[in-house]
Amino acid sequence: MKIQVMTGVLMILSQTLLAQHTIHSQVDRLHQYAGNWVSSIHADTDSIDSFPIVKMNNHSKMGNHSLQVEVLHYQNSTYQPLLTELISHDSKSDQIIALGQNAEGVVFNGTGRFANEREWQMQDIDMLGDFYLRVKFDFQSYTEVLLEGFDQLDQSIWKTRYIKSNPKDKNIGIQLVSVHQQMLKSPVTTLRELSRMATAMLRLSYMTRGHFTECPPPSFVK
Repeated sequence: MKIQVMTGVLMILSQTLLAQHTIHSQVDRLHQYAGNWVSSIHADTDSIDSFPIVKMNNHSKMGNHSLQVEVLHYQNSTYQPLLTELISHDSKSDQIIALGQNAEGVVFNGTGRFANEREWQMQDIDMLGDFYLRVKFDFQSYTEVLLEGFDQLDQSIWKTRYIKSNPKDKNIGIQLVSVHQQMLKSPVTTLRELSRMATAMLRLSYMTRGHFTECPPPSFVK
């Protein structure tokens, strides 16, 4: 992430952006899934290839109550459509409802809900009412989610780790003092999370005895 020391006023993102707090409502939990995501090299690592095998673009709709999902698969040097889906929160049942179609033309629908802010499960069936897939979501942070698919016998058939990779073309900036506690606890993790959430500029406005979070300025910039 390119770090720029700004003399002007940068956009200040709320400290709650990275705070570990409970997300109570189903619709707010669903909104964690919004944004641009890419698959890691392997489900057990967060390393990303130059051309990730899977890209996923999730756009918020209907006042953040729905997500329009597009999944692309890298094949023959191009990204091809793999899946399209509309995922919504139903206010009457307080459930998450999905309607999607895969590259083979199979249409499916699913229902599920979040057990807590981290764990979400969806049960999908096809239009004949037959089992299609059960998917488990594990949000390990605001910018990292592990998906696992299960067959009708509840056997794991695939697992993919997605890393949020929002574009930085909007030049969003943050004063690091607004995430001071997170920087004190884990500066590397905090900067990584900010970068994934499209933070393009940082203002180094909090110094203590010539150091920021106990890191000398030269090593911090690195």
